[in-house]
Amino acid sequence: MMPNGLSPFVDADGAAELLGVNANTVYLLISEGLLPAAKIGKPWKLRRQDVIDYVIRQIDEQTRQRKEEKSCDATATTLPSVMQRRRPRRADKLMTKK
Repeated sequence: MMPNGLSPFVDADGAAELLGVNANTVYLLISEGLLPAAKIGKPWKLRRQDVIDYVIRQIDEQTRQRKEEKSCDATATTLPSVMQRRRPRRADKLMTKK
């Protein structure tokens, strides 16, 4: 037992409740190897801490992705203005003799 009286293990329904998703999503995460689990008898057993760690990894990963997207968006918004200052070469001017 954990200090707060909770079992250190949950079944797929318990993991689904912790994650706020359907149990089928938990089965999918297990089958993809994203959530460690063992099938003991009929039900799958997961460590409660593994489910919590999965959420933490998702928070970290999604936060990192948003920061990267924001960084790329900032570059994308400033880049065109820099490029607009340059005069593009026109192919027909390059081909004509002076």
